Amino acid sequence: MKLSLMNQLIIFATEKGYIVNDIGEVYYNDRKRKLNTDKNGYLNFTVRFGKLLRRVYVHKLQAYRKFGNKMFKENIEVRHLDGECLNNKHSNILIGTPSDNMQDIPKRKRYNNAVNASLKKRRFSEDEIKNILKDRKKGMTYSEIALKYIGDRKRKSHIHRIVNNNGYKNLI
Repeated sequence: MKLSLMNQLIIFATEKGYIVNDIGEVYYNDRKRKLNTDKNGYLNFTVRFGKLLRRVYVHKLQAYRKFGNKMFKENIEVRHLDGECLNNKHSNILIGTPSDNMQDIPKRKRYNNAVNASLKKRRFSEDEIKNILKDRKKGMTYSEIALKYIGDRKRKSHIHRIVNNNGYKNLI
């Protein structure tokens, strides 16, 4: 099995003597390491790997300590049971499938993540959606509305989804 660079770094850090304790603190040569937070909120520290400094993630080091090479299996991810990426306690770290990992995120946060992702992909603004609904109430057909807002009469399925509240529930 070929390991990713990130997984190679976990083994490298362990072999160099970096350890993570039960509460998620990292030590090297009996000295507590300063931890950084990446843009996604995960704690990490740097190690010199060749001529470069590289990040090693605390939750992955904790998982390697707890599960060894099992964490490197295909389709396996490190999980934070409470969904909190800053909590790297031994008792909070498990491994599992991507689906397991998603279920660890609190339901409200999963919902908000999905809404935010849909807003980025959304074709129409809130005002356009309101105008589409008004046009439909005035009697315009799906094809007429599609022509007006998309410029293509044949793309009426987008309009149908809006009018029938499929995918735009948080706006209607």
